[in-house]
Amino acid sequence: DIDNGLFTADFRGSEKMGQLVEQVAGRAGRADKPGRVLIQSRFVGHPLIQTLLQKGYQHLARLLLKERQVAALPPYAYMALIRAEHTDAHRAQQLLTLWRDRLRQVANDTIQVSGPFPAIMEKRAGLYRFDLQVKSGSRMALQQVLTVFCNEVEKDTLPKGIRWSLDVDPSG
Repeated sequence: DIDNGLFTADFRGSEKMGQLVEQVAGRAGRADKPGRVLIQSRFVGHPLIQTLLQKGYQHLARLLLKERQVAALPPYAYMALIRAEHTDAHRAQQLLTLWRDRLRQVANDTIQVSGPFPAIMEKRAGLYRFDLQVKSGSRMALQQVLTVFCNEVEKDTLPKGIRWSLDVDPSG
């Protein structure tokens, strides 16, 4: 089921899907015996699947890099994820909404703040997880805003049971 790679909040999902298909295809067969790879999808006509099947992984990777450039995603921008976790989804989301507004006040026009969004694994170990995405074309600008933000947050009293983390240059 490669559809998960096509419809995920992770901007690297399509790339990972392509890598997985490429890896499986490379291992199919033995010596002089040809292999066969079956791909399960509800969206066989999807342009990314068709590009992978007809033109190969290298072409798909170049296409995905162009999409990242247009969307200002890594490697063409710098990113951080701020995650909040709580047993009550509303509390985690509410905290990140407050922090999003605070970040927008601290940030200049070189920073983009999006979210909160459900994390890729929205519920884990009984905790609901939500993310804020913070992007910039300047690593220095991103670091400055995050430093000011973290200094302010450390002074706050957080709701009981809230856990949070900051992931700079998230790798998935």
